Amino acid sequence: MKTKTYVHNLSRIAWAYVFLLIDFSMSVNDFSINVLPGWVGFLLIFLALPSVEEQEPSASLLRPLVILLGLWEVIRWVGTLVTGSVFDIPLLTLILSALSMYFHFQFLTNLSSIARTHGLLEDSEKLLHLRTGLTLFTALVTILYFLNLLELFQGVFLGLFLLGAILCTSWAIWTVFHYRNAEKALLPAEEA
Repeated sequence: MKTKTYVHNLSRIAWAYVFLLIDFSMSVNDFSINVLPGWVGFLLIFLALPSVEEQEPSASLLRPLVILLGLWEVIRWVGTLVTGSVFDIPLLTLILSALSMYFHFQFLTNLSSIARTHGLLEDSEKLLHLRTGLTLFTALVTILYFLNLLELFQGVFLGLFLLGAILCTSWAIWTVFHYRNAEKALLPAEEA
């Protein structure tokens, strides 16, 4: 069943990934804050989740994770506002990074399954490729971060790493918006 509500919520999901994957920090007098906070992304997914659950009931299992990850992002964002530096508790951050990877892996799998059910086989495959690529890239960054190896990236290696991050982020956002547009094209003319 394809509905206008589901397509509207795919827009929320697509915008959620903009907030989750892009860190746009503003700095004033050595004080920096992300103006595209991750908690907004998790809030958008939380608001869209009931529509996804209608299409793929197993997505309801992700609700507690969305709440937990969203609350953690709020705590980190407010902590950064209060302290002026990135608020971080290393072990908790590691655990929540693993939970976040699981969440995105499963959530993108659910979206892929819905796309396949709606006959959007190409978008289903793209979502599965995105799921795998995003998981691998996030795992790599998490490992490098917690082993303090990100500091080793300088010069050409830093440029290549940043290029990889930009390409992965762009690919993710484009894929989700493309899927939204494909679902929208399937709506009857009176609903679109």
